[in-house]
Amino acid sequence: MRSYCDALHCAEVTAISVEPAVSAQFRRAGITAGLLPLQTFLRHHQERLPQVEARDGRSYRLFGHCTERAILQASSDEWHDVFAAAGLELDDAGVGCCGMAGLFGHMEANVGMSRAIFEKDWQRALVPDKLVPLATGFSCRDQIARFWDAKPRHPVEVLAGHCARRLHRD
Repeated sequence: MRSYCDALHCAEVTAISVEPAVSAQFRRAGITAGLLPLQTFLRHHQERLPQVEARDGRSYRLFGHCTERAILQASSDEWHDVFAAAGLELDDAGVGCCGMAGLFGHMEANVGMSRAIFEKDWQRALVPDKLVPLATGFSCRDQIARFWDAKPRHPVEVLAGHCARRLHRD
């Protein structure tokens, strides 16, 4: 994979990684050329984001993937900066692992432990209020849907929705 990313970098092409676990694993392997996490790319181009307003006055709470938070420690700040540049409020939930841990949480023998990990940190941060939960990791969104009966979105889905509404208004 390193040679693929190096080739992209030499061709002045950047691949964008949406899934934080993928971005983090590449970074951990020392592969940084030719690949950017989505939030880093958006932050580099935040001046191009249209200013939007949350129509319902809602703010958002970011639930970062645990691997992302450990390896890409600037991720939360980057998402915050991107949301701020677009005129939206984003709060960091500041949580640890959701309990999914890849396939671990899907294995029948581990469901109880997976739920306990989720309830320890994530459930308390998901209190129903005006803070709409957003999760960067696919597994994290799946875990919230499974144990909290909600379907959180990825932060870029919210940005895209607000930007689309803004473009249709103008």
